[in-house]
Amino acid sequence: MIWDPYAKFEKKVLPNGLTIYACPMDRSFVEIGFLIHSGAREDPKGKEGVAHFVEHCCSMNAKNLTKGKIESFFRSIGGRVNLGETSYLSTKYSCALPSRTRPIIKALDIFSQMLLEEKITKNIESERNIIIQEYYRFYPYDADTDISLLFSKMTFPGHPREEYLRSFGKINTIKEISRSDLQKFYDLHYVPANISVIAAGGIIPEEFFSQVEKSPFGKTKIGNRNPVRKAEKSTPLPLTNRFDVSINLIFGKKAEIKHASYFSEAVLPGTISAESMQIFCTMIDEILDNELRQKRQWCYSLNVDYEYMQDLYLFTVDSKLAISCLPELEKTVEECVASISKKEKLFHEMKNYLIKEIKTLDLKCHNIVSESIEDLEKEGRIITLEELVQERKSVTFEQIKRIAELLQPEKRLTVIFYP
Repeated sequence: MIWDPYAKFEKKVLPNGLTIYACPMDRSFVEIGFLIHSGAREDPKGKEGVAHFVEHCCSMNAKNLTKGKIESFFRSIGGRVNLGETSYLSTKYSCALPSRTRPIIKALDIFSQMLLEEKITKNIESERNIIIQEYYRFYPYDADTDISLLFSKMTFPGHPREEYLRSFGKINTIKEISRSDLQKFYDLHYVPANISVIAAGGIIPEEFFSQVEKSPFGKTKIGNRNPVRKAEKSTPLPLTNRFDVSINLIFGKKAEIKHASYFSEAVLPGTISAESMQIFCTMIDEILDNELRQKRQWCYSLNVDYEYMQDLYLFTVDSKLAISCLPELEKTVEECVASISKKEKLFHEMKNYLIKEIKTLDLKCHNIVSESIEDLEKEGRIITLEELVQERKSVTFEQIKRIAELLQPEKRLTVIFYP
């Protein structure tokens, strides 16, 4: 039997709609996460980046508190605090502190001020300047932005993701977001019904539920929970499935580039099970690594990944490779993808590995809360380890072959970057 802390979570929904999950553990501390069920997906069109901007402002506008005072409090008790991170689906905050009544009540008071009671008036321009620097960290050249937006438009025609760069938005929208835009988003999304509080550690669930309810988190504030989006059964084809990008052309001079880059992505139906995607990605990563790195020495490493967006998946493969491999690269990659239909032995090997891997998970309080937040963000519920085992056991080779069929060249956007 696997020790399963995720099965130990107790749940309570307060009268105001706020949902609390508590997992008791034999610890002298507690990890608490605060999940806002709204992220960059909820940015109004033309206001891309507002969810992320609000997250930046929350720690700067709490009543009678500054960001420095909040951080100082957690340091003074030997704790730690994360004052926000925004993803496509949600916004997350967290803290860790001794599992004593007074620090817990103080932490709940701090976060309730941040997440329910703010008027966003202070430090807006300073945070805007910081976000602009965050933007340029990822997109130092205009061409970086243009290419990334082109990828989104080609891959997600008609979907909200077609204007998506990262959660911080586009440079023009970052500069144009107003105080009223920030307050409007905050008032709409930072409401009890749209918040989950998740705790694991040295707590008694009933006591923790009472502490949360007696804090300002228990107050009435009208609002609604963003629902989990319905999984789509089909996806549109990309507007184009192939183009090249010259690095020399982008920079306007001969670039001293010693490698090429390969990038390919596809949108897949959200009805595919997460565990079949996990097994598929583990298999294709193994196949590509064996062929491109071990056999041909074309690259040092490659990245195979997927993002779950509730309605859809985004599957990606990217790598930096030797320029000399370009004439054979695409044909070789397609042969690797097609070969999955003949790799039933590898399927069983990877499936068995991923089932057994669950027994070696690092079940620290921080990881338990983080994984539970991810479950709630994507699925709207906490998934137990036993459920995870059964879901992985239920994956069939036919499901894996079906995913491979959805990744035929005409169904992906593939881009080659060359000098």
